[in-house]
Amino acid sequence: MCVNVVILRRNDFELSDWTTVDTHVPLAELSAREVCRITADPEQFSGGGAVAALSAGYAAAITLLVARLSERRRRMRAGATDAYSVEQKLLDLQSRFLTAADRDLSALDALLQAQRNVRDGGSREPYIAALEAAAREPVALADDIALLLKVVQHEVTAASRFTVSDLGAAAAIGRGAAQAALLTAKVNVALLRTELIDQADVDALAARIDTVATQIDACAQEIINVTNQRISEPHATRAADGM
Repeated sequence: MCVNVVILRRNDFELSDWTTVDTHVPLAELSAREVCRITADPEQFSGGGAVAALSAGYAAAITLLVARLSERRRRMRAGATDAYSVEQKLLDLQSRFLTAADRDLSALDALLQAQRNVRDGGSREPYIAALEAAAREPVALADDIALLLKVVQHEVTAASRFTVSDLGAAAAIGRGAAQAALLTAKVNVALLRTELIDQADVDALAARIDTVATQIDACAQEIINVTNQRISEPHATRAADGM
């Protein structure tokens, strides 16, 4: 289910003084120009996690394009393949990335609301819960990006020299999106460190962030290395690639 976009309108430079305006429009339904306008507007705020999620959606789209082109060549050579499972997996991931943008904004909105309530004398428990949710949301996004990179890794060996650079680009975009998302998670983990709560779960979340970051970086770099190798292949192999 797509969550409504919550655009945060800034009153001053204090995080707790942002106010919210519900636009009732999923972020993914806005044009790229409008998303950029909202992101760059000092009076509005969309969040780095949301932008990272949309970037991952573009990386999934590039991967899907190359997978479809590769499948077209395979069908011409050998008949039916398992392309449906790959295509469906990519479509599912793309959908999850796009809805993750709205989930990130909703988590941020809930956090800011809870922060204001604490400032007005309310309980800290809802704030801590919102803080933890805001930390976990970008980690879930990074987990999905790791799944995307596994698909890219599978597809990179079948791509032609003409399209393999797009998979390298998808890996680079995915890695950047994951790094951006995990940075937003680390901010909230650091805030959780200051709370009088059992730190065991916080330690586990911090360890998870480091593990996912390492896995994504290694996988993306391997894809980029293969991409560079394919690009550097002798020109004589072009005919075999259908170029």
